[in-house]
Amino acid sequence: LKDTLMILAESQPHLPVPTLGLNRLETLNRTGNLYQFGLSPEDEAKAVARRAWIDGYQSAFVLIPEGNWGERVLTAFQTEWEKQGGQITTQHVYDNDFGSSIPKALRRQSVKDANMVFMVASSKVARQIRNFLTAIIGDRLPIYSTSHVYSGTPHPEYDNQIEGIIFVDMPWVLAPDERAAQLQANLLDFSSSKMEKYKRLYALGIDAYTLVPELQQLSQRQWAGQTGHLVIDNQGVIYRDQLYWARFVSGVPHLIEVNQVYTQE
Repeated sequence: LKDTLMILAESQPHLPVPTLGLNRLETLNRTGNLYQFGLSPEDEAKAVARRAWIDGYQSAFVLIPEGNWGERVLTAFQTEWEKQGGQITTQHVYDNDFGSSIPKALRRQSVKDANMVFMVASSKVARQIRNFLTAIIGDRLPIYSTSHVYSGTPHPEYDNQIEGIIFVDMPWVLAPDERAAQLQANLLDFSSSKMEKYKRLYALGIDAYTLVPELQQLSQRQWAGQTGHLVIDNQGVIYRDQLYWARFVSGVPHLIEVNQVYTQE
């Protein structure tokens, strides 16, 4: 999809009709009538940086998966974190052999200078990493993460292993409104397995369907979407803002109020 979007963006300076691409290019490219909208992990990484700073933390230990995707998340977090005034004491890029590399990273002296952890991992990987964190440095550091730490469906029998982790996610997942709840019920009736696997992509599709007729008016409006509060920049890129927050309690996400400051007990 991203390659197709790049071809479209470079094909002509102005598209004949308003067009919404369901992805986001990494380089700025303002093609007339082309708008970009996706579930960008960078939006979530920036939200984590702002939230952790508001919660009173200033120094971060960062765990990021290897590869371009992880580098993008790290760059987004670091840029926003340093903008707030924070510093990264240690950053560790892990691969599939994280079972040996992460314990070594946790024993670095610089880790002791951190007062929060930013961990980007799937729920399965996060459970294993959390075990290393608890065994080596205990539970003294709050752990923040992106939505990737949660499958989107409660599984307390597994997610009790990531107890206390704070993460950011979309309203559709954490606090669906009446319309969203009805749509989710219909989708579950249609295919429960697809709903669980593609839950967030359904929300993206719903927001895209709502946005398409209004593309040319977006510069004057902001939207409360299923994926988040939507705003647009002068490059035609639609960002998700004001995302929701939750903390795992007994293996189940519990919503954290927007104005509630979280501090580690």
